[in-house]
Amino acid sequence: MGEFDGMRSQSNSGLQNFYSSQRFGRNAEADQAMQARRRQAAQRERELRNYHQEQQYQKRRLTSIFL
Repeated sequence: MGEFDGMRSQSNSGLQNFYSSQRFGRNAEADQAMQARRRQAAQRERELRNYHQEQQYQKRRLTSIFL
């Protein structure tokens, strides 16, 4: 089995778990925990994007000073 086939089978099992949880329902605590993790991940992404933009701004600013 190739590397891609292994990844595909893992994603298929993930999809099966997702759909079975949708079909049979999950408890509210698990949903809240998942939403909290998603919010934290989104916050980290925003912070990282802002940090990167700040770095780019500082780099352009320093470059324009020395030119």
